[in-house]
Amino acid sequence: MVSTDPVASGDLGGAPLKVYPPGLDRAAGLVEDSGNNNFVPAVRGVFEAYRGGTPFGSRTLSPVLAQARLLHHDCLVQSGETLSTYVWASSVLVEAVRQVKANYSEADRSSAERSKAITTLLTDAVTAAQAQARAQANQEARAASDAQAYGSGYAANPQDGSGV
Repeated sequence: MVSTDPVASGDLGGAPLKVYPPGLDRAAGLVEDSGNNNFVPAVRGVFEAYRGGTPFGSRTLSPVLAQARLLHHDCLVQSGETLSTYVWASSVLVEAVRQVKANYSEADRSSAERSKAITTLLTDAVTAAQAQARAQANQEARAASDAQAYGSGYAANPQDGSGV
């Protein structure tokens, strides 16, 4: 079956994803704190309180009450397992968010380094082209000056001294 969920399919409609690294840290911290300060103690409390079974109605022999106690215990165990799964899923989410931030930060750093390298290459190329243009202009100016000085239109070769 093909998923029509845009998130599951990875199709976000072409919208750019904007990442704010400090926000990722904050979100991960809030989820982690919530798990550590709320859900982990709650899970421990549920497991501890009902480890020996449900305490109500333990002194009666009523089969209906015994069945209710069993159902209540099963419900509490399932609730504890659900909370435990939530804590686990939260820790997975926190780790994923931190990995996204690390990858994003590394990509940003790498992009900045590449941008700097490209800027250096372009600056060096422009500097070299300017130096070459100055050298060419100087050579043409010397040739024009020599031609004017000798009046014959014959310019001295600045490399071997001929025409002098």
